[in-house]
Amino acid sequence: MNAHEPVPGGFERLCRELLAAAYPEADAQWLDEHTASAVAAADRAVALADRHADAAREDARAAMRDALSGLRTRGLSPDGPDARIETGAIALTASARPAGARFTVTLRADAADPVLGELAGLWLTARATGARAARLPVRYLGELTRQGVAVFTGLPAGRWTFDLLAHSRPGAFPMPAVETNVVAAATGGYAVAAPNGVLFVLHDPAGRAPVLEVGGTVDRLRVVWIRYRDRAGAARRLLVPLAPRAAGPANSRTGLPGFSPGLEWEAGDLMDPADLGAADAAAAADSVRAAADRRALRGWQELARTARPEVAAAIGAALAGL
Repeated sequence: MNAHEPVPGGFERLCRELLAAAYPEADAQWLDEHTASAVAAADRAVALADRHADAAREDARAAMRDALSGLRTRGLSPDGPDARIETGAIALTASARPAGARFTVTLRADAADPVLGELAGLWLTARATGARAARLPVRYLGELTRQGVAVFTGLPAGRWTFDLLAHSRPGAFPMPAVETNVVAAATGGYAVAAPNGVLFVLHDPAGRAPVLEVGGTVDRLRVVWIRYRDRAGAARRLLVPLAPRAAGPANSRTGLPGFSPGLEWEAGDLMDPADLGAADAAAAADSVRAAADRRALRGWQELARTARPEVAAAIGAALAGL
Protein backbone atom coordinates (compact mmCIF):
# COMPACT_ATOMS: atom_id res chain seq x y z
CA MET A 1 0.00 0.00 0.00
CA ASN A 2 1.30 3.49 -0.79
CA ALA A 3 0.17 7.08 -0.55
CA HIS A 4 -1.80 6.73 -3.79
CA GLU A 5 -3.82 3.76 -2.52
CA PRO A 6 -6.69 4.43 -0.11
CA VAL A 7 -7.39 2.12 2.78
CA PRO A 8 -9.28 -0.85 1.25
CA GLY A 9 -13.03 -1.34 1.63
CA GLY A 10 -12.57 -4.28 3.97
CA PHE A 11 -11.02 -1.95 6.54
CA GLU A 12 -13.97 0.42 6.23
CA ARG A 13 -16.39 -2.43 6.91
CA LEU A 14 -14.31 -3.52 9.90
CA CYS A 15 -14.36 0.01 11.36
CA ARG A 16 -18.12 0.22 11.00
CA GLU A 17 -18.61 -3.20 12.60
CA LEU A 18 -16.38 -2.30 15.55
CA LEU A 19 -18.15 1.02 16.06
CA ALA A 20 -21.54 -0.66 15.86
CA ALA A 21 -20.46 -3.24 18.44
CA ALA A 22 -19.05 -0.57 20.78
CA TYR A 23 -22.02 1.80 20.38
CA PRO A 24 -25.11 -0.36 19.78
CA GLU A 25 -27.40 2.63 20.31
CA ALA A 26 -25.77 4.65 17.49
CA ASP A 27 -27.87 5.41 14.42
CA ALA A 28 -26.78 4.90 10.79
CA GLN A 29 -25.78 8.54 10.24
CA TRP A 30 -23.50 8.55 13.30
CA LEU A 31 -21.90 5.28 12.18
CA ASP A 32 -21.36 6.66 8.67
CA GLU A 33 -19.70 9.84 9.97
CA HIS A 34 -17.40 8.12 12.46
CA THR A 35 -16.50 5.33 10.03
CA ALA A 36 -15.51 7.94 7.45
CA SER A 37 -13.45 9.76 10.09
CA ALA A 38 -11.63 6.55 11.08
CA VAL A 39 -10.89 5.67 7.45
CA ALA A 40 -9.60 9.18 6.75
CA ALA A 41 -7.29 8.96 9.78
CA ALA A 42 -6.00 5.60 8.54
CA ASP A 43 -5.40 7.07 5.06
CA ARG A 44 -3.37 9.88 6.61
CA ALA A 45 -1.34 7.41 8.66
CA VAL A 46 -0.60 5.29 5.58
CA ALA A 47 0.45 8.37 3.61
CA LEU A 48 2.74 9.49 6.44
CA ALA A 49 4.31 6.03 6.69
CA ASP A 50 4.88 6.02 2.92
CA ARG A 51 6.58 9.42 3.10
CA HIS A 52 8.87 8.20 5.88
CA ALA A 53 9.67 5.03 3.89
CA ASP A 54 10.40 7.06 0.75
CA ALA A 55 12.66 9.39 2.72
CA ALA A 56 14.54 6.46 4.29
CA ARG A 57 14.96 4.85 0.88
CA GLU A 58 16.30 8.04 -0.68
CA ASP A 59 18.64 8.63 2.26
CA ALA A 60 20.06 5.12 1.75
CA ARG A 61 20.46 5.70 -1.98
CA ALA A 62 22.17 9.04 -1.38
CA ALA A 63 24.57 7.44 1.11
CA MET A 64 25.39 4.70 -1.40
CA ARG A 65 25.95 7.22 -4.18
CA ASP A 66 28.33 9.15 -1.91
CA ALA A 67 30.25 5.97 -1.11
CA LEU A 68 30.52 5.03 -4.79
CA SER A 69 31.70 8.55 -5.61
CA GLY A 70 34.37 8.23 -2.94
CA LEU A 71 35.44 4.90 -4.41
CA ARG A 72 35.66 6.48 -7.86
CA THR A 73 37.95 9.17 -6.47
CA ARG A 74 40.01 6.66 -4.50
CA GLY A 75 40.29 4.28 -7.44
CA LEU A 76 40.07 0.51 -7.77
CA SER A 77 42.23 -1.45 -10.22
CA PRO A 78 44.47 -4.53 -10.44
CA ASP A 79 47.30 -2.37 -9.08
CA GLY A 80 45.16 -1.22 -6.16
CA PRO A 81 42.65 -4.04 -5.69
CA ASP A 82 41.38 -3.16 -2.21
CA ALA A 83 39.68 -0.04 -0.93
CA ARG A 84 37.50 1.11 1.96
CA ILE A 85 35.35 4.22 1.87
CA GLU A 86 33.50 5.58 4.91
CA THR A 87 30.78 8.18 4.46
CA GLY A 88 29.21 8.18 7.91
CA ALA A 89 26.09 6.20 7.01
CA ILE A 90 27.94 3.53 5.00
CA ALA A 91 31.35 1.90 5.14
CA LEU A 92 31.99 0.51 1.65
CA THR A 93 34.65 -2.17 1.18
CA ALA A 94 35.79 -3.13 -2.33
CA SER A 95 38.05 -6.01 -3.29
CA ALA A 96 39.16 -7.33 -6.68
CA ARG A 97 40.59 -10.78 -7.24
CA PRO A 98 41.87 -12.35 -10.47
CA ALA A 99 39.73 -15.06 -12.08
CA GLY A 100 41.68 -16.30 -15.07
CA ALA A 101 42.34 -13.40 -17.42
CA ARG A 102 39.61 -11.33 -15.78
CA PHE A 103 38.58 -10.22 -12.31
CA THR A 104 35.82 -10.66 -9.77
CA VAL A 105 35.01 -7.55 -7.78
CA THR A 106 33.06 -7.68 -4.51
CA LEU A 107 31.48 -4.63 -2.92
CA ARG A 108 30.30 -4.84 0.70
CA ALA A 109 28.27 -2.06 2.29
CA ASP A 110 28.30 -2.08 6.09
CA ALA A 111 25.53 0.03 7.56
CA ALA A 112 23.01 -0.02 10.36
CA ASP A 113 19.29 -0.43 9.79
CA PRO A 114 17.27 1.09 8.25
CA VAL A 115 19.97 2.02 5.71
CA LEU A 116 21.15 -1.56 5.12
CA GLY A 117 17.60 -2.81 4.69
CA GLU A 118 16.83 -0.11 2.13
CA LEU A 119 19.91 -1.05 0.08
CA ALA A 120 18.73 -4.64 -0.46
CA GLY A 121 17.60 -5.22 -4.03
CA LEU A 122 19.26 -2.13 -5.48
CA TRP A 123 21.22 -2.64 -8.69
CA LEU A 124 24.67 -1.31 -9.49
CA THR A 125 26.69 -1.18 -12.68
CA ALA A 126 30.43 -1.66 -12.98
CA ARG A 127 32.56 -0.47 -15.85
CA ALA A 128 36.24 -0.61 -16.75
CA THR A 129 38.46 1.82 -18.61
CA GLY A 130 41.06 0.78 -21.17
CA ALA A 131 41.40 0.08 -24.90
CA ARG A 132 39.10 -2.94 -24.86
CA ALA A 133 36.38 -1.07 -22.99
CA ALA A 134 36.63 1.79 -25.49
CA ARG A 135 35.87 -0.58 -28.37
CA LEU A 136 32.88 -2.15 -26.64
CA PRO A 137 31.71 -0.34 -23.49
CA VAL A 138 30.21 -2.97 -21.18
CA ARG A 139 28.20 -2.26 -18.06
CA TYR A 140 28.25 -5.21 -15.64
CA LEU A 141 25.17 -5.59 -13.45
CA GLY A 142 25.25 -6.52 -9.78
CA GLU A 143 22.46 -6.61 -7.18
CA LEU A 144 22.92 -5.73 -3.53
CA THR A 145 21.84 -8.57 -1.25
CA ARG A 146 20.23 -8.19 2.17
CA GLN A 147 23.74 -8.42 3.58
CA GLY A 148 24.80 -5.42 1.48
CA VAL A 149 27.00 -7.44 -0.91
CA ALA A 150 27.21 -7.10 -4.70
CA VAL A 151 29.48 -9.30 -6.82
CA PHE A 152 30.66 -8.52 -10.35
CA THR A 153 32.27 -11.30 -12.37
CA GLY A 154 34.21 -11.28 -15.63
CA LEU A 155 35.48 -7.70 -15.39
CA PRO A 156 38.41 -6.91 -17.69
CA ALA A 157 41.53 -5.28 -16.30
CA GLY A 158 41.36 -1.51 -15.98
CA ARG A 159 40.22 1.13 -13.54
CA TRP A 160 36.80 0.13 -12.27
CA THR A 161 34.00 2.51 -11.37
CA PHE A 162 30.50 1.82 -10.11
CA ASP A 163 27.13 3.55 -10.37
CA LEU A 164 23.74 3.09 -8.74
CA LEU A 165 20.81 2.43 -11.05
CA ALA A 166 17.70 4.45 -10.34
CA HIS A 167 15.17 1.74 -11.11
CA SER A 168 14.61 -1.91 -10.39
CA ARG A 169 11.72 -4.33 -10.62
CA PRO A 170 11.54 -7.85 -9.15
CA GLY A 171 12.26 -10.50 -11.76
CA ALA A 172 13.98 -8.15 -14.20
CA PHE A 173 17.45 -6.92 -14.99
CA PRO A 174 17.38 -3.10 -15.07
CA MET A 175 19.35 -1.77 -18.02
CA PRO A 176 21.11 1.59 -17.77
CA ALA A 177 20.19 4.35 -20.17
CA VAL A 178 22.63 4.55 -23.07
CA GLU A 179 25.28 7.23 -22.64
CA THR A 180 25.55 8.82 -26.08
CA ASN A 181 29.02 10.25 -25.41
CA VAL A 182 30.29 6.75 -24.64
CA VAL A 183 28.64 5.30 -27.75
CA ALA A 184 30.12 8.01 -29.95
CA ALA A 185 33.63 6.99 -28.90
CA ALA A 186 33.02 3.24 -29.27
CA THR A 187 33.41 1.06 -32.33
CA GLY A 188 31.53 -2.07 -31.32
CA GLY A 189 28.28 -0.83 -29.82
CA TYR A 190 27.21 -0.62 -26.20
CA ALA A 191 26.69 -3.63 -23.97
CA VAL A 192 25.24 -4.74 -20.65
CA ALA A 193 26.36 -7.99 -19.00
CA ALA A 194 23.71 -9.59 -16.77
CA PRO A 195 24.61 -11.75 -13.75
CA ASN A 196 23.21 -14.84 -15.52
CA GLY A 197 25.94 -14.61 -18.17
CA VAL A 198 23.76 -13.13 -20.92
CA LEU A 199 25.28 -10.23 -22.85
CA PHE A 200 23.06 -7.55 -24.37
CA VAL A 201 24.78 -5.55 -27.12
CA LEU A 202 23.11 -2.50 -28.63
CA HIS A 203 24.24 -1.74 -32.16
CA ASP A 204 23.70 1.82 -33.39
CA PRO A 205 21.49 2.64 -30.37
CA ALA A 206 21.19 6.31 -31.30
CA GLY A 207 20.41 5.59 -34.96
CA ARG A 208 17.12 5.23 -36.79
CA ALA A 209 17.16 1.42 -36.65
CA PRO A 210 18.90 0.20 -33.48
CA VAL A 211 19.48 -3.53 -33.15
CA LEU A 212 19.87 -5.53 -29.95
CA GLU A 213 22.04 -8.64 -29.98
CA VAL A 214 21.41 -11.09 -27.15
CA GLY A 215 23.99 -13.79 -26.49
CA GLY A 216 24.59 -16.46 -23.88
CA THR A 217 25.22 -20.12 -23.25
CA VAL A 218 22.09 -22.29 -23.36
CA ASP A 219 21.61 -26.06 -23.54
CA ARG A 220 18.16 -25.84 -25.14
CA LEU A 221 15.92 -23.23 -26.70
CA ARG A 222 15.32 -20.28 -24.40
CA VAL A 223 13.57 -16.92 -24.66
CA VAL A 224 14.53 -13.55 -23.20
CA TRP A 225 12.04 -10.69 -22.98
CA ILE A 226 12.93 -7.03 -23.50
CA ARG A 227 10.77 -4.18 -22.23
CA TYR A 228 11.15 -0.46 -23.00
CA ARG A 229 9.21 2.70 -23.77
CA ASP A 230 9.55 4.03 -27.28
CA ARG A 231 10.02 7.63 -28.33
CA ALA A 232 6.26 8.17 -28.32
CA GLY A 233 6.00 6.87 -24.76
CA ALA A 234 4.31 3.59 -25.69
CA ALA A 235 5.27 0.45 -23.77
CA ARG A 236 7.02 -2.17 -25.90
CA ARG A 237 7.73 -5.81 -25.06
CA LEU A 238 9.72 -8.03 -27.39
CA LEU A 239 10.90 -11.63 -27.11
CA VAL A 240 14.26 -12.89 -28.32
CA PRO A 241 14.82 -16.64 -28.90
CA LEU A 242 18.20 -18.20 -28.12
CA ALA A 243 18.86 -21.60 -29.69
CA PRO A 244 21.95 -23.63 -28.72
CA ARG A 245 24.81 -23.87 -31.21
CA ALA A 246 27.26 -26.67 -31.86
CA ALA A 247 30.14 -24.37 -30.93
CA GLY A 248 30.17 -21.09 -29.07
CA PRO A 249 27.41 -19.20 -27.29
CA ALA A 250 23.95 -18.74 -28.72
CA ASN A 251 23.05 -15.33 -30.05
CA SER A 252 20.33 -13.65 -32.07
CA ARG A 253 19.32 -10.13 -32.99
CA THR A 254 16.14 -8.11 -32.83
CA GLY A 255 15.23 -4.65 -33.97
CA LEU A 256 13.98 -2.20 -31.36
CA PRO A 257 11.25 -0.12 -33.04
CA GLY A 258 11.13 3.39 -31.63
CA PHE A 259 13.91 2.74 -29.10
CA SER A 260 15.01 5.86 -27.21
CA PRO A 261 18.63 5.58 -26.04
CA GLY A 262 18.14 8.10 -23.25
CA LEU A 263 15.59 5.97 -21.40
CA GLU A 264 16.19 3.04 -19.10
CA TRP A 265 14.95 -0.36 -20.21
CA GLU A 266 14.63 -3.88 -18.82
CA ALA A 267 15.41 -7.46 -19.74
CA GLY A 268 14.20 -10.73 -18.30
CA ASP A 269 16.05 -13.86 -17.29
CA LEU A 270 16.32 -16.89 -19.58
CA MET A 271 12.89 -18.50 -19.69
CA ASP A 272 11.46 -21.77 -20.93
CA PRO A 273 9.34 -21.21 -24.08
CA ALA A 274 6.78 -23.59 -22.58
CA ASP A 275 5.97 -20.80 -20.12
CA LEU A 276 4.73 -18.55 -22.93
CA GLY A 277 0.94 -18.37 -22.90
CA ALA A 278 -1.93 -16.65 -24.66
CA ALA A 279 -0.99 -13.31 -23.09
CA ASP A 280 2.37 -13.52 -24.90
CA ALA A 281 0.96 -14.25 -28.37
CA ALA A 282 0.85 -10.62 -29.53
CA ALA A 283 4.38 -9.94 -28.27
CA ALA A 284 5.59 -13.08 -30.03
CA ALA A 285 4.10 -11.93 -33.34
CA ASP A 286 5.63 -8.46 -32.94
CA SER A 287 8.96 -10.07 -32.11
CA VAL A 288 8.94 -12.25 -35.24
CA ARG A 289 8.47 -9.12 -37.33
CA ALA A 290 11.33 -7.41 -35.43
CA ALA A 291 13.76 -10.34 -35.86
CA ALA A 292 17.00 -9.01 -37.34
CA ASP A 293 19.02 -12.09 -38.32
CA ARG A 294 18.67 -15.69 -39.48
CA ARG A 295 19.38 -17.14 -36.05
CA ALA A 296 16.43 -15.28 -34.60
CA LEU A 297 14.17 -16.46 -37.42
CA ARG A 298 15.34 -20.06 -36.99
CA GLY A 299 14.53 -19.77 -33.30
CA TRP A 300 11.03 -18.55 -34.12
CA GLN A 301 10.55 -21.37 -36.63
CA GLU A 302 11.41 -23.88 -33.91
CA LEU A 303 9.05 -22.15 -31.50
CA ALA A 304 6.27 -22.33 -34.09
CA ARG A 305 6.61 -26.12 -33.88
CA THR A 306 6.95 -26.47 -30.11
CA ALA A 307 5.13 -23.58 -28.39
CA ARG A 308 1.60 -23.74 -26.99
CA PRO A 309 -1.05 -23.68 -29.74
CA GLU A 310 -2.13 -20.06 -29.23
CA VAL A 311 1.47 -18.84 -29.29
CA ALA A 312 2.47 -21.12 -32.16
CA ALA A 313 -0.44 -19.82 -34.24
CA ALA A 314 0.62 -16.20 -33.71
CA ILE A 315 4.24 -17.03 -34.57
CA GLY A 316 3.23 -18.98 -37.68
CA ALA A 317 1.03 -16.16 -38.96
CA ALA A 318 3.81 -13.61 -38.42
CA LEU A 319 6.37 -15.83 -40.18
CA ALA A 320 4.00 -16.30 -43.12
CA GLY A 321 3.70 -12.54 -43.46
CA LEU A 322 7.44 -11.89 -43.78
